[in-house]
Amino acid sequence: MKLIHHNTRVWTLIGLCLAVATGAWAQISSINSALITPRVFNDFPNAVSNINNSYPSSITIGESGVWRATSGGLNRDIWQFSSDGSTPYTLGANDFFSVSMTLNVAKVPLPAGEPYPFPE
Repeated sequence: MKLIHHNTRVWTLIGLCLAVATGAWAQISSINSALITPRVFNDFPNAVSNINNSYPSSITIGESGVWRATSGGLNRDIWQFSSDGSTPYTLGANDFFSVSMTLNVAKVPLPAGEPYPFPE
């Protein structure tokens, strides 16, 4: 009888582990959007933002007008995965995923007569 109780506990434990693993994968697959938070840092408030969230095909975050700043600092915009479109998805320690992206950084032309403030 002890052997049956022991085997029942082992199989219950294995079943729980499989359920947790399957639940974790289901959570990762529930990511269906991206949440963009503009101006986490806003050292250049006069900069003009250009944000386009077309998840999953593209996410574009751009700013113009930052070259006119006279002091150091930065603007910071962030994007995060989300499963509901309004809160960031929290990845667990054992969550596995793969993301592929292309990052384009471009120097934009300045208005006529404006010196470029950074070395080329």
